Amino acid sequence: MKKTYLFIFIFSLLLIFSCTKHFRNRDELYKAKQFIKENSVWVFSNKKDIGKKVKNVKKKARLEFGDKITVLENKLINEEKYYRIQLENKQKYWIKKDSLAKKIIVIMKKDILCYKFPDKNFAMNLKLQPGDLGILIKKNNNWLNIDFWAYRADKKNGKREFVGNKWIKNDKKVYTDKSNIVKEAYYLYQAYYYAFVDKGHEKNIAIFFLKKGLKISAATKKKSEITKMIKNLLDRLEKE
Repeated sequence: MKKTYLFIFIFSLLLIFSCTKHFRNRDELYKAKQFIKENSVWVFSNKKDIGKKVKNVKKKARLEFGDKITVLENKLINEEKYYRIQLENKQKYWIKKDSLAKKIIVIMKKDILCYKFPDKNFAMNLKLQPGDLGILIKKNNNWLNIDFWAYRADKKNGKREFVGNKWIKNDKKVYTDKSNIVKEAYYLYQAYYYAFVDKGHEKNIAIFFLKKGLKISAATKKKSEITKMIKNLLDRLEKE
């Protein structure tokens, strides 16, 4: 009989622990701030409108890269996971989970090593530079796995290549996740791509993105090192 009571007691403790962990994780999800990682995305007020063409939906909003939202709940719709979100203006919408990132960072220091794996023995020849933009994929102890939107020259062959998915050490002194700087870095990345990477070298498109980038600091009245980089590149392209 004592063994039976002991079993029931232990089982009850495990059940309480499991439920507590579940609700804690759920609360962390629903209070979490997340960020738009798409160039732009339409979100709908009504769940029933999901799957419809944008032009046929009345209650909607268009969000852009770096916009901050709060997750309210999640639901499986048409076999895909969606979040109900709240914007900073308190309006509520539905969005596909894959359109969101938990964190977006911008490198703010020069010559930051990146790694193929979360191990100091796997350092690569590519070095990150100020303005390099990255979307957090996962953490591993003191390491961050990031999808970088940046083009950098390989130290060995000098060839410029897309950085993509890499690991970096989780040192907050080398990056920032401030919303205004994230958006500036996004426009800088777009401008860099059209000015130097795209085969057409679309200078006018690059200038368009740089001017949009300068509107961020004008609206927030906050200038950063990225603001200076945007202005310098704009001056350079306009003089060519």
